[in-house]
Amino acid sequence: MTISVEQITSTLTDQHHQIKTIMETVVTREGAERATAYAGLCRFLPAHVAPARCCIHPPDHGRVEGGAPVFP
Repeated sequence: MTISVEQITSTLTDQHHQIKTIMETVVTREGAERATAYAGLCRFLPAHVAPARCCIHPPDHGRVEGGAPVFP
C-alpha cells in the first residue's frame, strides 16, 4: 500500500487539530479530569511526532538552510 505525501500531510494536519482540542481540554479542566486529559495528550503526541519526523522532516534534512537544526 502506497501513501501519498498529501495523505500524510492531511493526516498530520488533522492531528494538529486534535492536539489543539486536547490541549484546550487540559487547560480548562481541573483535578483528575485535567490529569486524564494530559495523560491522553502524552500518549497521542509520540504517535504524531514519529511519522512527522520520518516522512515530513526526515533526519537527513534536519537543517534549515542558513539556520539552526530543526531537531536539536
